Amino acid sequence: MWVRAVGNDDQEFTVELHHGGLFVGQGQNRAYVDEKISWFDHCEVNTWSPLWLEDFILQLHYPKTPSTKMDWLLPGLSLSEGLRMVESTSDTLVM
Repeated sequence: MWVRAVGNDDQEFTVELHHGGLFVGQGQNRAYVDEKISWFDHCEVNTWSPLWLEDFILQLHYPKTPSTKMDWLLPGLSLSEGLRMVESTSDTLVM
């Protein structure tokens, strides 16, 4: 799974969540294939945390397991250079 934040609002934003696929290739040839895309609107800047992401996973009916991994894509970068793992609140604050 990977996430991208979208929008220009100072208080709320939309999350574009790519899920259900798999990563293939390496470097510049890295791609995420056979994916589904879900949108989550009205995410609040002031309360944004990993808890939101956990809720999205549950809403999409994925089990929460230790192997569940979430990455986010830095704005303007490609999958080969811009993916960062979300592991803590400090990661979501950067988002």
